[in-house]
Amino acid sequence: DATMDERFADNPLVTGGPMLRFYAGAPLRTNDGFDMGSLCVIDFKPREMSEAQLRMLNLVADQVVRLMEIRLLNRRQQTTMESLRQSEERFSQLADHIDGTLWLVDASTNAVLYVSTGAEKLYGLSRNEIYASVDSIMRVVHPDDHEAMRNFLDKPSREESTLEYRVIQKDGSFKYVRDRAYPILDAD
Repeated sequence: DATMDERFADNPLVTGGPMLRFYAGAPLRTNDGFDMGSLCVIDFKPREMSEAQLRMLNLVADQVVRLMEIRLLNRRQQTTMESLRQSEERFSQLADHIDGTLWLVDASTNAVLYVSTGAEKLYGLSRNEIYASVDSIMRVVHPDDHEAMRNFLDKPSREESTLEYRVIQKDGSFKYVRDRAYPILDAD
């Protein structure tokens, strides 16, 4: 009975409306010990809680904290993802305005991670064709340069490397190209 408990007897919710008579609470405490509040059970008539009910109240409180922490992590992840998206967008805007082409290729899989709009002009291929496979470029590389191009693509260097080759234009003429590869190495 809250009217008999010195912690609650003078509380306005007990002495006046809504005339609470029962309160049980479990702390909402984070893993790092921060108390955020409490999960409460209240009633308008006096009650007693069993040990099992108290354990359940604490389990529910722990679950509430976990859900709040997951929500916070999700919000942080969304913020991070939005920041990454904006960074990629700025990178693309910059890369698409350089004179020439810019590629990012995963050396282990030859997957094209990024290609600037300059590649469309140079190779006469859509970005989607280029993203589908770096091998799509072989269709427009002069046949005499296929072996050198294949070696360039298949044997990534841990140092800067250069390749000169010819690209077949739509009118049948050739454009001479010089590619420079700059490896971006993982920390390991």
